[in-house]
Amino acid sequence: MAKGRSRDLRKDKAQATAKRDFHLRFLFQGEGTSGLTEEYVEAFQQKIKSIYASRSECSLFSGHEMESPEQTITATKNSGYVVILPQLSQEKSFNPNEFFHLPLPDDSRQARFYHLTFSGKKEDVRAGLIIPAEALFYVNRIRGGDSYPDPAIVERVLGKQGFESVELTVHQESPFLEQRAGKPSILSRLSLDLAWNTLLPVREARDSSIRKLFFVRENPVFRLAFFLTALAIFIILPLLSTGAGLSGDDEKHYQHAAKVYRYYTEDDPSALNDPQYKLNYYGQSFDFFTYLLIKLFKLEDVPYEARHVMVALTGAAAILFTGLLVRLLAGHAAGWLALVLMFLSPRFLGHAFNNPLDVPFALGNIFTLYHLVLFLKKLPHISLRSSLWIAVGIGWTNGIRIGGLLLVPYLFLFAGLYLLVRKWPWKFFSAPWWRFALKGLLTLVLISLAGYLLSVLTWPYALQDIINHPIQAFKVMTNIQVSIRVLYDGLIHWSDHLPWHYIPKNILITVPVIILLGWVASLYTWYTRRKDTQAYFYFMLWFTVLFPVVFIIYRESNVYGGWRHMMFIYPSMVALAAMALHRLAGMGRKRTASLVVGLLVLAGLLHPLRHILLNYPNTYIYFNEWSGGINGCYGKFETDYYANSLKPASDYFIEEILPQMETTPDQSVRVVSNSNTSYYFRNHRDQASPFYSRYYDRGRYDWDYAILYCNYLHPFQLKNGLWPPRNTIYEVKVDSVVVAAIVERKNKDDYRGYTLLNEAMREQNPEKLARSIISLANAIRYDPHNEAAMLDLGNAYSASYRFEEARATMDRLLGFYPEYDKALNIKAYTYLMESQVRQEPQLLDQAITVFNQAIQSNHKFYTGYYNLGLCYAYKNDKSNAIYNLNQAIRYNGRYRPAYEKLAQLYEHYGDTLYGVAYKVVRDTDLARSVRDRMSRIP
Repeated sequence: MAKGRSRDLRKDKAQATAKRDFHLRFLFQGEGTSGLTEEYVEAFQQKIKSIYASRSECSLFSGHEMESPEQTITATKNSGYVVILPQLSQEKSFNPNEFFHLPLPDDSRQARFYHLTFSGKKEDVRAGLIIPAEALFYVNRIRGGDSYPDPAIVERVLGKQGFESVELTVHQESPFLEQRAGKPSILSRLSLDLAWNTLLPVREARDSSIRKLFFVRENPVFRLAFFLTALAIFIILPLLSTGAGLSGDDEKHYQHAAKVYRYYTEDDPSALNDPQYKLNYYGQSFDFFTYLLIKLFKLEDVPYEARHVMVALTGAAAILFTGLLVRLLAGHAAGWLALVLMFLSPRFLGHAFNNPLDVPFALGNIFTLYHLVLFLKKLPHISLRSSLWIAVGIGWTNGIRIGGLLLVPYLFLFAGLYLLVRKWPWKFFSAPWWRFALKGLLTLVLISLAGYLLSVLTWPYALQDIINHPIQAFKVMTNIQVSIRVLYDGLIHWSDHLPWHYIPKNILITVPVIILLGWVASLYTWYTRRKDTQAYFYFMLWFTVLFPVVFIIYRESNVYGGWRHMMFIYPSMVALAAMALHRLAGMGRKRTASLVVGLLVLAGLLHPLRHILLNYPNTYIYFNEWSGGINGCYGKFETDYYANSLKPASDYFIEEILPQMETTPDQSVRVVSNSNTSYYFRNHRDQASPFYSRYYDRGRYDWDYAILYCNYLHPFQLKNGLWPPRNTIYEVKVDSVVVAAIVERKNKDDYRGYTLLNEAMREQNPEKLARSIISLANAIRYDPHNEAAMLDLGNAYSASYRFEEARATMDRLLGFYPEYDKALNIKAYTYLMESQVRQEPQLLDQAITVFNQAIQSNHKFYTGYYNLGLCYAYKNDKSNAIYNLNQAIRYNGRYRPAYEKLAQLYEHYGDTLYGVAYKVVRDTDLARSVRDRMSRIP
């Protein structure tokens, strides 16, 4: 498109002085506003009659219905233009001859209109339009033709139809008394926009003459479909969000937003430091805004529901701007398809219920890209409006996460390449080209600075030092220290040591197959359009999909939770898929291609649509057909990593189980969960007392019911029927997979045994130790798969010097929880203890072997390193003892026993200085520096 337009402009310029062969019609407003009469129009016609009689016409519009559209087009011979002058008082006549020498193409059937500027000796006045005759016919048909066509309205309508605007200069004084035409009012613009998207598409679809116009390339019904679909999404998505549970990020982000609020209102510095979650390194453009709305509308009683609605609105906006971008590049039908594909993407849709980071971040990314494309398409005119919106997009996105700063290099990269690949009216590196390039460069710099400053306005930590602190945040975000255990491809990994293909494979198994196919097909459609401007925008979108993924892989960044941290690339992926599918539908024999692609898209959307309808509100737990669905991926990949299923489980407990129980404030039901469920029980605190426990530690606590979800469980248990646990009375399922369960406790021997064991160890009481063994053994007889009871029984046997029984118990546990680091640790520790009790050093080798198995299972198992260090210390192996004790400190800098043992070890070998140092720093922040120094000792 860009190359073709450049050739047209060069051709137009070369022929500017030649006699033109197009029909030109001058349209004047009748008596009333302009004061023109029929006599004036007749006199004006006489000026051009002798030379241009066959190619000219004058019309006086006096409020009556103009001639029929067919007459209008026939009169202008399908190659003519109409000059529409503004509704201003005309002070004097003007010379029409120059209009016939303007650089207008002979063929007016081009989606282009022209702004007129009268350039006189005194001043330049922009007034009037020249439009193709068919464009006037279109405007009159949709307006009814009962009033003079206001140029400002005509310009807006043609802009909506995708017409390009070109500037033309008439070298004579302006004939108008008033120098500026008023813009349409906000009300009239809104009225036009509403009609454009609702009433007019229906009217156009019914009018066969409109559908024959050269610039009407698709059924206008798609314009109505786009509007209604977008409107429905903005209604439906917030409603769906009300059923979503608290995400893993909800509570901490809301609490930090409160700190930020106090920072601005009370000068409270607590928002400047967050050692636990590092949220001071995150911007607050979304969280702070939502907190203000919660305060403004007094929604403190339902803060998370309010936040979810706001997250949903950002999700709906992300879907909308994806559709708008595709509509801008490929039309309304493709844009509508993009809306549908985005909404029927279960992973994105589910996260749009309650993800306060990744969904608003995705909105900022696609919002900025949309306005960047608008900015580029308007060149060489530099649009102030687009520039401002790009700055807002950068500010919003970087104000959520420092990674939003990536939009700044995007801005320079895409604008710079566009400058080089597109042909302009000037020669490359000529003086006008350089003026344009430098003006554009200055604009980009100003946009970037404005966006950056906007991003720090709600970011207290960045405001303290707007240069160094964001740099520090970038370093922290690209090397997150917090690491969690992740189930991936059937194995448990730490999130900072995941395989390079973690993100790509998660995308391939969770994105609807039809979108993946369309995305890949966009390579072909990109190739078919490689010679026009569309190809460049394909490149932009492909780059914004691939570069972040490649960067994450290259940096070996710490990611988890599927590909949610990469969710901002998804709108670009869907945009490419929608454009490709739409393009394929229009290739070859149109009806056949459209039918085939339509059926393919319909078939491809059935699987995600079924999932959405059947598995709400656990919508985001989705795996596509290629992966075998959730039934095929269960036990191989994480499912409910956001703990969303705990809400429907908690709701069922509160509505169905709790009312049947007799409770008092002093005797409330104790409800344990492996995630935080306190918010769900906030209105039932007199009846229920919720609290947290790790899944495998639940047997060590006193509880009556457990509400559990399936994350952080060993894949062997998931795949072999050991989840949900015994005495489950209610299940939350996604398809046929249980993702959450309510468990009624009918035996507390495990809790009693654990309590007795602790008392026995603390009091050195053999009687209690024996009783604990009895209770724990009873618990295991009741539930042979009680992991906590088995661990504690192993510890109790070990404390009783019943080493063989302890090891046998751990082997039983390892039989249904393979490679359990804690079980291996207890088993190895029995060898260590037995070697000391029986003075049999050879048992240390067996202990070392099993401790190494525990560390191989969990390379961050600091207790295993500590015990391994003890084994080597007993073997008088100084270097290995020091190395393993330092490893224990490396993975837990606050582990005091390792510091103490290192101090003893150094003193034992005569290194008094190091020994004293470890004693001093074991409880201070100097521990890290001393640890690093020790790690360099050979």
